[in-house]
Amino acid sequence: MRGPSELDLVSTVGVALSVACLYGSITGFPVNGLSVTGQRVLGLFFFALVMWLTKPVPFAVSSLATVALLYVLGIADSFAVAASGFSSRLVFFLIILLLLGNTISKVELDEMIARRLLIADSPAETIRLAAVGLLALSFMMPSAMARTVAFLPIFEELDELWDVPDDENFLLNAHLILGHVNPVASMGLMTGGGMAILSTEFIRSSVTDISWLDWAVLMLPPTVFIFALAVATILFIYPVGAASAPTPREDLSPVTGFDRDQQIVVTVMTAVILLWIIGSFVGIPTILPPTAAILFLALPKISIVTGDDMTTISWGIIFVFGTMFSLLGVMESSGVLSWVIGNAEQALPFAALPLWQTVALLLALAFVVRLFFSTASASLLVLFPVMLRFADTFGINALFLSLSLLMVVGCSTVFPFNTTTVLLTYDKGPMSSVNVMLTGLITTSYAALAIVLCWTLYWPLVI
Repeated sequence: MRGPSELDLVSTVGVALSVACLYGSITGFPVNGLSVTGQRVLGLFFFALVMWLTKPVPFAVSSLATVALLYVLGIADSFAVAASGFSSRLVFFLIILLLLGNTISKVELDEMIARRLLIADSPAETIRLAAVGLLALSFMMPSAMARTVAFLPIFEELDELWDVPDDENFLLNAHLILGHVNPVASMGLMTGGGMAILSTEFIRSSVTDISWLDWAVLMLPPTVFIFALAVATILFIYPVGAASAPTPREDLSPVTGFDRDQQIVVTVMTAVILLWIIGSFVGIPTILPPTAAILFLALPKISIVTGDDMTTISWGIIFVFGTMFSLLGVMESSGVLSWVIGNAEQALPFAALPLWQTVALLLALAFVVRLFFSTASASLLVLFPVMLRFADTFGINALFLSLSLLMVVGCSTVFPFNTTTVLLTYDKGPMSSVNVMLTGLITTSYAALAIVLCWTLYWPLVI
């Protein structure tokens, strides 16, 4: 067990700040325009936020403590209200999708895809094929982190196989694409990952009902646009030179054919995607196909999904989602969100700005807020309610703003800690902090360009 002397500086500061926020929540420091309940909600919100950002304790522990405090401090009328966020369909849906996505790596389909990169004629071609593979894999494997973990060791082996000199940028390109560009692919489909699923929940609850196919039509083109431009730019800035011909190795030979479990998973995944498309027309709930798939894969004669797979789920993130939805509910009912919007309107000249400048300012603020978060999903939990209230106040197209917010947040990894995939590749690979920042600014710039094109040319045509 770690003692106080072993805690790093960030964790120590996090504990101190979270305790201060909790004390303010309990004592109810007067805040102009807020009720005592609102003050307590605000204090507890910052308590949870600091705990999640600095992570002095596991996410699940800080989340459970926050839910308990919602009830103990009298902020929520009952414990059922305090824990209401866990009844959100997002929580259940995310668990199901993570279980389903895990089957891809469990039967080694991800490794098979990665090993097929051996057919490339050059290191640069390998990078391009890997990018295409990552984009394709995102259709079935919602976790960008899982895709990164699957591809990292393959790239290390391929680097040795190609005998690429250290100064020829092969590994640098590979790590930048895995860390920065790979998560972008998760935005293209409603079921592509936590960011998309979370955004869908807010859109469905506050804006409009949206089907799986609707999402694909709206988001696949800008996602592919950003993804392709980012890959091309990375290869241009850090060109991959020539290398000696690869030496065949038995343990790295291309995999051919599917075994029994792989055939089952491919068939089930294909069926799920087809049902999502069909369901967009006939009204099949989005959660039904993956739930049926998990049930089928868990049958005794199949047994691809087992009880042990529950341990592979990132339960900490699940608890964060549920707790944040509970917090957002009481923030709405206590008037905290209205108070935040009102103060923001007074501080910034929104009313005097044209609509497009208002949207640009809101997205710029979202970018700044995103820089302080270690995951995109956590920042979306904070930003979405505020942005949707602004959309309602100023008559902004809430659907367009929601999708734009997702693109900004999903593409804005400026510091290594902003995204787990970047943090991992930064730790394992040859990237510098300058490489991370430059690539993050590139993907953010392309997201901004995609947003402009979507608002002015694309989305009005397909809505």
